[in-house]
Amino acid sequence: MFLFSGIEKIFFSAHRQKEIGRMNKILSFNYSYGVYKILIIIAALIEIVSSILLLYDIFDGTLDKISSIYAVNMLLFFTVCVTIFFYFNFKIINRRALFSNIVTLSALLFIRIIVMRRLKKKNIIN
Repeated sequence: MFLFSGIEKIFFSAHRQKEIGRMNKILSFNYSYGVYKILIIIAALIEIVSSILLLYDIFDGTLDKISSIYAVNMLLFFTVCVTIFFYFNFKIINRRALFSNIVTLSALLFIRIIVMRRLKKKNIIN
């Protein structure tokens, strides 16, 4: 999900325009188009890099690398920020999207628990 979303944000300008429109609607500041575009590209890179790190570790069959913890933490941070920014602010509360992101956060936390247990089992972390 994160990987495809990141790819859409970078390679499809229509999707990027939609995201800029959403940011414009929510923010009360009038930033330039370039600032919004940079923020969206940073978000897309976080989604893509974190997803690739996690997928590599999953298909490697181990799911016990420190990079997986960093990747999950970045996706958790990203999801919390997006949820607060877009779906749970004082202007709008989009319940369906909010609950969807809560489920996504739960799944990411579960993955984080699995990775942490495997790292502790291998004595990589305390």
